[in-house]
Amino acid sequence: MEEKNFPEENLTSANDYFERGNYYDKIGNSAEAITYFDKAIELDPNFDEAYYNRGVSYVNLNDFDKAIPDFNKTIEINPNFALAYYNLGVIYVNKQNSDKAIEFFNKTIEINPEHPLALYNLGVIYLNLQEFEQAIDFFNKSINVDPEYTDSYYNRGLAYQNLGDSEKALQDYVKTIELDSNYANAYTCIGNYYISVGKFEKAIENYKKAIELVPDDVHATFNLALSYQNLQYYEDAIKNFEKVIELNPEISLAYLSLGNIYAALKEYQKALTCYEKFVEFNPEDDDGYYNIGLMYYYLGDPTKSLKYYQKVLEINPNHVNALNNVGNYYNSISRYAKAQTYLEKAVKINPDDVNANFNLGLSNQHLHDYTTAIKNFEKVIELVPDDPEFASAYYLLGFIHQILGNTKKSKDNFRKAKELGFDTLHV
Repeated sequence: MEEKNFPEENLTSANDYFERGNYYDKIGNSAEAITYFDKAIELDPNFDEAYYNRGVSYVNLNDFDKAIPDFNKTIEINPNFALAYYNLGVIYVNKQNSDKAIEFFNKTIEINPEHPLALYNLGVIYLNLQEFEQAIDFFNKSINVDPEYTDSYYNRGLAYQNLGDSEKALQDYVKTIELDSNYANAYTCIGNYYISVGKFEKAIENYKKAIELVPDDVHATFNLALSYQNLQYYEDAIKNFEKVIELNPEISLAYLSLGNIYAALKEYQKALTCYEKFVEFNPEDDDGYYNIGLMYYYLGDPTKSLKYYQKVLEINPNHVNALNNVGNYYNSISRYAKAQTYLEKAVKINPDDVNANFNLGLSNQHLHDYTTAIKNFEKVIELVPDDPEFASAYYLLGFIHQILGNTKKSKDNFRKAKELGFDTLHV
């Protein structure tokens, strides 16, 4: 709005200055408005609306400390001035003083029980305080007063989601979009719901809509990539994780996810680079170092692999996979007693770990502790009786029983190994 020039001689009363202040506030010139409200208050020290509007002008200028006395003075003159309490509540939200904000919003609805924004803001405060039942109560009241207020539905959805009621949360997110089809965060939350129930195609549809509305939405882009990854649409997943990193290079989970994709594609060098970047941001993450160790193993460098598994065990001495892989390494260089130490610990931590039981069986077999080796291989068979990957457990049991002279057990195990496709010529 174009600013007008007014002759000052036309201003004679407090109300004249008040109206002129309102004009300047309306066109966005809050600093000028304040000068006129000052004059109105000078002429009428009990002009409650002048104090209130000057307080609003100070709020517009983000000068909350000057606004507070004006709203307090408004209330002193007129204790039923609901909007003064409301604006004090807003100021204390901005000052991150939840107790004071709650006090003033409650006073607002004492005077005006159907003030939708006071009810809504109380809901948001309780949502942030993780008092979700109370938050829902206030969002319900806000919706009863104003059934078209989209933010109430969206935030009530967040409260339901935090209470674990994902179906009610979904209903609120859908209602939000019915009221405002450009509400990007609601599409993101619907996408999150569909990820949680494994409907990745539906998740993708909603994340795409969110990103169409807000192209730089990192959260939606990350979860879009995650959805593609779960569907093994790796090319699309890679493209979107790379977009996440472009938007925010410090989102370390994007590097981890890219590493996992490249590992699945057997592009181990690329995976290694991603995992190394991940541990730069997470130097105490045991699984990060474990993945690096695994990549070196696949790249044919078992010595480097061992170094990273040992780093894992420095951080987490009970990391079963690292214990198993260190044991496997020592088995591979015929240091069976040392392998046994790591593998026994792995099995103690997780008695049902198939790989650890199998590798411990190998160690015990080579150490001629056949009784214990038999128990190890029998445990493997108990866990995965018909898995061709572990058919060699039957063969090795057959081999041990043959050494021990148990002919029938030996033949039975050799036969089962053969049924599962184990080629004895390669042993």
